[in-house]
Amino acid sequence: MMSSRWNMVRCVFCRAAMAICLLGFAVFSQAQTASKAAELEFAYVEQPPRTFTNAEGKADGQLIRLMSDVFAKAGIAWRAVPYPAARLFENLKDGSTQASILIRVPALENACLWSKNDLGGEDIRVYSIGNRPAINSREDLIGKNVIALRGYSYGGLANFLKDEKNNINLSLAPSNESSFEMLAAGRAEYLVQYGEASDRILAAKPVANVRYTVIGRINRYLVISKAYPEAEKTMARLEEILKGINVADYLKPPQK
Repeated sequence: MMSSRWNMVRCVFCRAAMAICLLGFAVFSQAQTASKAAELEFAYVEQPPRTFTNAEGKADGQLIRLMSDVFAKAGIAWRAVPYPAARLFENLKDGSTQASILIRVPALENACLWSKNDLGGEDIRVYSIGNRPAINSREDLIGKNVIALRGYSYGGLANFLKDEKNNINLSLAPSNESSFEMLAAGRAEYLVQYGEASDRILAAKPVANVRYTVIGRINRYLVISKAYPEAEKTMARLEEILKGINVADYLKPPQK
């Protein structure tokens, strides 16, 4: 009889302990979810040396370090998350991503706030191999075979490249590295690329007889989704902080 009662007490005790554990886990999970929701999500694309995921799997780069200091001064909790460009744009539109640093793109003009001052920029180059005619403007690409990066707008140039009336045979490369591999393999006559990414790739893996011309320049801006609470107030606050920072110091080429 005593044994039976003891077993009942022990069973009740075990159930109570399990209930307490489950309750504690639920509270911990809710706290983690609330903490994550309170963080501002800053999204970036893989574009060294500006923004990239390092060997340790962490967000890194010149602009990541810049924004780390800016958010710290603003007292804003944040996390950096990488996305493909197209996914990043959609996230900014629906507010699931709250901020980024991007070139101006028409698809986001009505969905986001843009900083008044740029945070650096870079050249748009057209590469070729050998003695092909130099490209001095986008119109020179009409009727040519061209390689470009998938998912990038090149400040509106991508729409020109895709326009059927320009008769451009466009091949899309999945990465910066593969774009030069395609050019070296003769997949097209010309490659449209960003200057900084090109310098990094060609320094690591030179392409014989490659040359380029510059056909434009794009600038980057701080972007905040209009879906973010108090987006205008937050942008004004961050811009005020940026005024007191020498952005150029963050954008210097990496020391060898």
